Amino acid sequence: RFGISQTFPWLGKLKLQEEASMAMANMAQQRYESAKVSLFDEVKQSYFDYYYLGKSISITAESVSLLKDFERIARSKYESGSALYADLLKAQVELDEITDRLKTLQERIPPMVARFNAALSREAAAPLPLPSEIVSFNSQIDGQRLIKELRKMNPDLRTIDYLEEKEDAGIRIAKKEYYPNITFGIDVVETESALLSGGADSGKDAVMVGFSANLPIWRKKLKAGVAEAESRRLAAARSRIDLENQLGAKLELTLFKFQDAERKMKLYRDSLIGKAEQTLTVTRSAFEAGKVDFLSLIDAERTLLEFKLNYEQAVTDREKAVSSIERIVGKSL
Repeated sequence: RFGISQTFPWLGKLKLQEEASMAMANMAQQRYESAKVSLFDEVKQSYFDYYYLGKSISITAESVSLLKDFERIARSKYESGSALYADLLKAQVELDEITDRLKTLQERIPPMVARFNAALSREAAAPLPLPSEIVSFNSQIDGQRLIKELRKMNPDLRTIDYLEEKEDAGIRIAKKEYYPNITFGIDVVETESALLSGGADSGKDAVMVGFSANLPIWRKKLKAGVAEAESRRLAAARSRIDLENQLGAKLELTLFKFQDAERKMKLYRDSLIGKAEQTLTVTRSAFEAGKVDFLSLIDAERTLLEFKLNYEQAVTDREKAVSSIERIVGKSL
């Protein structure tokens, strides 16, 4: 006996299953997009930290060179009797401290390179030059527009959107279970000749066509299936609201960091660094003329060093905030 049968789901079931499968495929695509923008952000964050390290080394090296000059001045004034030995000691202590800071910064290069290479999927010890400059973000940022785009483009939110589509299809599939599936089949029976030959249809193979339908009589089970599907849909909707609120708050905080870094960057670049340089020049001249003590000169040098480092930190924080905004929104700015 040989047979073949085919079950035909009730009208619309296959279409709904196709919609659910397509929603799952779209969810996988959005999870990929989320991983991609996260990786891009990780690479950028590593790059900007590496940039700041390079600038810190450069600025600190300039400070070391400047302090060496101060130490020579203090030594010369001490040897001529116009300065105290304490001034020379202060210069040497400050020089040793800044030199040690420079060595510490230089020793941070290998672990920073390893972190950067890990984000780039390269060997940890692969060489990477210190970046001397970065291409700064120079566009205006509209916070309200970004919040709207976040709701539409964030891949994590879009993943939940497709999950809701899948659960919508699941609800309709569950409701379709109230209707039967139809099965058609055909069987062929190979029949040998009868022992008493000559009978009617002796040796002829039998062919049988069959039809069946399952009866969805377990109404409580079917009702529970619909309720479960509706609960999953409601849970997905609530999780989207919760995630959207979290991302919105995170975006607001990151926008504040961007604006704060931009304000500080302009303050140091346009005002404080220039004034600190003028102060150092005036204080150096006054020290050489014997009008101020060496501590005033050291304080002026420290202030200039701090302002220059703060400026580069503000530049770095600003660019890192832009990268974080792109990660949250899910698109390049």
